[in-house]
This record gives sequence, C-alpha cells and structure tokens, in this order.
Amino acid sequence: MPFILIVVRKKDSTIGLVFLVFIIIFGIFQYFFFKRNTPYEIRSNIQDSKTTGELADTITNNFNILTFASVHREIKRFDKVIKDREHLTKLKWMRSEWMFF
Repeated sequence: MPFILIVVRKKDSTIGLVFLVFIIIFGIFQYFFFKRNTPYEIRSNIQDSKTTGELADTITNNFNILTFASVHREIKRFDKVIKDREHLTKLKWMRSEWMFF
C-alpha cells in the first residue's frame, strides 16, 4: 500500500494525499464498525454451537424419541433452537451488510 501512495504522489501529490486520507478514514470506519459488530458475531456463533448440539442430540436419541412418543416435544424444542439461530444469523448478516454501504 505505501508503494502505491509513493508512485501516485510522484505523479500528482494531491491525488496521493486524497488516497492517504481515504485509506485512513476507511480504516478507522471499518475498525469501529467491526468492533461494534463483534458481540453479535459471538452470540451468533454460540447459537450455532447450540444448534449443532441439539441436532446431534436429536439424531443420537432418535430411537428413544420414537419409543417414548416424545416426537412432538422434540420438534418444538428443536424448532425453538432453529428460530433463535435464524434470528441471530439474520441480525448478524444485516448488520454486516449495512457496514459495507
């Protein structure tokens, strides 16, 4: 990056200065938005782990679920976990997309 600024500055110092200011402002802007978005990333990742655990539990206990007629309860429980994951993932995506406009 510094080499590009040096070459551009040799041709026209105004354009080189504009690029340098843009790079600094863009870097600061991205830093603060990523810092602000980090808690949402962490919550979404935790929910992904919970979803994976619930799915593994459901697959592993398939025989017990069918034997003890608890299919409806398991479907409701897994549906809640999936809905929470969907909400957090959508929130994370929307915040990330908004950051790049």
